[in-house]
Amino acid sequence: MILGALSAQANVVKSALKLHLSATVISAVSLIIVGVLVMLALGFAGTALFLALAEDMSPVAAALSVAAGALILALVVWLTGSLIGRTRRRAAQVALKGAVAPFTAMGLAAAPPPPSPATGRKATPPPAPPTTHAMMLDHGMAVGARAHAAVAAHPVRLLAAGLGLGVAVGLSPGLRRGLRRLLPW
Repeated sequence: MILGALSAQANVVKSALKLHLSATVISAVSLIIVGVLVMLALGFAGTALFLALAEDMSPVAAALSVAAGALILALVVWLTGSLIGRTRRRAAQVALKGAVAPFTAMGLAAAPPPPSPATGRKATPPPAPPTTHAMMLDHGMAVGARAHAAVAAHPVRLLAAGLGLGVAVGLSPGLRRGLRRLLPW
């Protein structure tokens, strides 16, 4: 049952990271398109300036109108990309907050300290030592909760680190061989 809950939490985090990645990709693509269109607009504006100096009217008006159209198109693409990216980022934040909520509700914080002898109440006997499996489960839950909190707090940094590590492993055959020696399969 606990493994099923952890698997569901992992799927929620994975889908949230996918939403965040898609928002980042959409923003990056819109910025690239805007950059290309701005460069195109600057090229036509330069051409228009040259033609204005060379001749007086018709070719200049055409070049300026194309440059203005490219700038307007760049503005529309940028606004559309930023609006789509904003909604996807909000969806990713909501999903990540929803993924952290069960751990907060379960109270994975440390247990409250036992009552002090100064209060006058009888001290309760210490609990029986936990079994090995219970200790492993508690430790796994604590490590998972800390990892989940780190992912929820820094999803973009985690994504950037993962992509950077993937590129490093992909480009370095020595690093791949070293990792193969470490992994048992």
